[in-house]
Amino acid sequence: MRKRLAYLALLLIALPFASAQTDNQGFWQEYMELIAEQNDDESVSDEIMEVLENFLENPINLNDTTSGDMQKLFFISEFQTEALKSYIRHNGQLLTIHELEFVNGFDDETRRLLTPFVKVEQVPPPEKFSLRNMLKYGKNQITIGYKTMAERQKGYDNGHYLGDPFRTYFRYTFKYKNKVQLSLSGDKDPGEEFFKGTQPQGYDFYGFSLMLGDFGFMKQFIVGNYQLQFGQGLTLWTGAGFNLAGDGTVKKYPQNIRPSGAFTEYGYMQGAAATVGIGKHLSATAFYSHAKRDGTIVSSDNFDTEEDYMQSFYETGYHRTQSEIDKKGNVYEDLYGAHLQYKNSNLVVGATGYHMVLSNPLQPRQRTDNYNAFSGTENTNLGIDATYLYRRLLFFGEVAMSQNKAFAGLGGVQFHASENTLISAYYRNYGVEYQNLYATALGQNSSVQNEKGFGAALRTVLPWQISMVAAADIFQFPWMRYQVYSPSDGSDYRVKLAKSLTRRTTLSLSYHYKNKAKNTNTIDSLLTTVIEPNKRQNLQLNLKYAPSRQWSFNTRVEYCWFNAESKYDTTGFLIAQDISYNPTAIPFSFAMRYAMFEAPYDARIYAFERDLSYEFSVPAHNGKGSRFYFFVNWKMSDKINLTARYSIWYYPDRTTIGSGNDEIDGNTKQEFKIQFRVKF
Repeated sequence: MRKRLAYLALLLIALPFASAQTDNQGFWQEYMELIAEQNDDESVSDEIMEVLENFLENPINLNDTTSGDMQKLFFISEFQTEALKSYIRHNGQLLTIHELEFVNGFDDETRRLLTPFVKVEQVPPPEKFSLRNMLKYGKNQITIGYKTMAERQKGYDNGHYLGDPFRTYFRYTFKYKNKVQLSLSGDKDPGEEFFKGTQPQGYDFYGFSLMLGDFGFMKQFIVGNYQLQFGQGLTLWTGAGFNLAGDGTVKKYPQNIRPSGAFTEYGYMQGAAATVGIGKHLSATAFYSHAKRDGTIVSSDNFDTEEDYMQSFYETGYHRTQSEIDKKGNVYEDLYGAHLQYKNSNLVVGATGYHMVLSNPLQPRQRTDNYNAFSGTENTNLGIDATYLYRRLLFFGEVAMSQNKAFAGLGGVQFHASENTLISAYYRNYGVEYQNLYATALGQNSSVQNEKGFGAALRTVLPWQISMVAAADIFQFPWMRYQVYSPSDGSDYRVKLAKSLTRRTTLSLSYHYKNKAKNTNTIDSLLTTVIEPNKRQNLQLNLKYAPSRQWSFNTRVEYCWFNAESKYDTTGFLIAQDISYNPTAIPFSFAMRYAMFEAPYDARIYAFERDLSYEFSVPAHNGKGSRFYFFVNWKMSDKINLTARYSIWYYPDRTTIGSGNDEIDGNTKQEFKIQFRVKF
């Protein structure tokens, strides 16, 4: 005990210096950029930000090892959870978060990621629920936001956009410990009408969810909008999905059922779900959803079919033009099923099954790459998943089957070789004919289908205290894909090195290489499309300097190479400078970035940007120009917060920006955002 107190004293002495170099933006920045690049989409799902925001606003108490909250953090493994429990059993409850340095498996990277999402408090004795305490101690929060652009887009001038060019939204949340959580939200996108015309009800989207938890055998009950996450995502996983080994971790950590309170207008369940405990080791989850889905409906009058059918789902959430409005809520989807789980300290085994029914049959457009896509009105998916912890080895996997008796499988292992070394490896085989509209798993495809691959990841500390994260993924697509009209293969490699030069300065270097096939414009002698490798390489250098607790600087230089035989080799570059200022004397904090770039489309560079709560983007820097944004947060009181953001794109060699209804006449694109939050 004396030795432990001595270590704690040293930590407290070093705390002022450690806090100056704490930076948790780096990992999320890199992670979101990888997701955006893989999906070729600047707007990463709001669900991801909702998960992170929920952890930030409701930190998990590390001393509470019985509630199961630790499993909600998707980068904490079962090995680390059990190591923390063992440490607390032998040494008593933690006194400070920095005590994690003495817990087996909590390396520097894990502790850095944990810091903003956890707290250390003495665990209070169990409290009987009462309505009086809930009303007295429950936490309320109201968030109101607004966004617009300075320039006018073509869709407003030609009358195609029916509404005004403003986005507005609100969100109300109430939370009482882990017992009760209520969320109400509304969202109107730019171009959508508001309390008139096609939107007489006001907001284009309304969200609602109510969660009750930890009431005896009833572990969790949700009514309204919610998400389902089981196993490794092969059978059923909706909402945020982390599908890359960005931090050296390859295993997914499901949350089973959780409320969906973000402004995402698609992909959520709507109905009810409940998890109950059966004895000490068993739990069962049942769920039912009845939701409207947007889709493109083709009339049976135009084709030789018995009923109207849907060609595709429409998942942008925009209802600005008449054609977009015509897609709104066209299809009803009923989905119901269950999940049974056995769990002890070393073994978790789960079984999941669900059935989906659509009101109109889905018939994808007739393309060669769509040959094995799901069609019809009904589908059933069944799966078994397991996780087993043996000392420092963590084994995990899942096998799933769709209604057409096609299979998908994934298996892997994580080895905590030492305190600072994590080694991971996995193999996946997703059948060409496997069909599942609600699967999100590790891989290179946007769907869990038509893919085989082997990958490995390493997170360790090299000599001279250089931290390293490296990952490799080698994959095959046995059948054709979108814009790839032949079986193909590829590879994905990345490595990141980081070194603390001083207690206030960190230098990092990352390299990413990806080789993925794509069609060319060439037709061979057999009148078939020729495919070729598309090779992309990114080299990024980051220098972070925090001279004090108030000031922080980050300089980023990135270079991108793109190579394909049928095209000219292209290169792109980005130079960006970030500055943040958090004064203690005034209730304001500031952040800004200025970036210069020149990057053709094939060599475009994604860069994560700081944004308002529940909002963020990872814009693609494409073309030649500059980018600037300024962020300010005004803490008006302990309960009231006002945040604003201004950003501008400048393209000196253009006369217009964008295309179609989004086209802007000019070479600048400016955006204003403001958000008001009050807690009571």
